[in-house]
Amino acid sequence: MRDEELAQKFNLAFEKLWVLHIKEEQDLIDFSLTNQQQALLILLIHNPHITPTMLADKMGITKSAVSQLLKKLETEGFIKKKQHVKDKRTILVELGRKGKQYKKDIELFNRKMFEKYYSKLAPKEMENIIRSFEKLVHLMEGNNKKED
Repeated sequence: MRDEELAQKFNLAFEKLWVLHIKEEQDLIDFSLTNQQQALLILLIHNPHITPTMLADKMGITKSAVSQLLKKLETEGFIKKKQHVKDKRTILVELGRKGKQYKKDIELFNRKMFEKYYSKLAPKEMENIIRSFEKLVHLMEGNNKKED
């Protein structure tokens, strides 16, 4: 099979997996969030006390777009902003009450996905998938930094 055909098959499989993942997630977690809001919350879960500028960089969107997302999420109780203890000019973002509940729901979802699907894969299969995804993430992050 040619490289281009393999890439197309990979994209199709990834898209199918993504759609199924979203469906499973929506069956368990219903916060009525947009994809960007979910992405921001996931980043915040993995990077507590991050600045809006850092969020914009990680998401590849403008600071203005992040500000709009943060304003909406703050109004709904998903996040809260705090002044940095040492640098009063810096604002930090952390999970609010609903954001903490979202984190708990994501953790429950991850456990259910493991029990239902991931546990059916051999450890070696999981290691190969993880290694491949991490390599793709590294390549994509490197490529996006060059474009900035």
